[in-house]
Amino acid sequence: MAKKVDELRDVDGKAARASPEDVGARASGRLGFFRGLDLAGKRVLDVGCGQGPDLLAMSKLGAGELFGLDMAPNAVELAGRVLEGKNACLVVADALALPFRSGYFDVVSG
Repeated sequence: MAKKVDELRDVDGKAARASPEDVGARASGRLGFFRGLDLAGKRVLDVGCGQGPDLLAMSKLGAGELFGLDMAPNAVELAGRVLEGKNACLVVADALALPFRSGYFDVVSG
């Protein structure tokens, strides 16, 4: 358990030092990974969204509603800045206790 807590602190610390431009560059690199999926207008959940590069990439490919969750508060805060103006809902939560009802999403990434 202590190892996971240290890992979370590390991830959160990196997020505190990252910029939206860093996330945008990573999102551009992720476009190819999602390009074959039909995301147009879909409701998407990214479990462990971190700073939001995958959500940003999926939004560029037409995803309709974006949802992300992560346990790192600084990462979720940065993802919120990155996805500002997009139809996005981000929460600090544990993936083992998803705060969404079953069957709500069209696409789940993690």
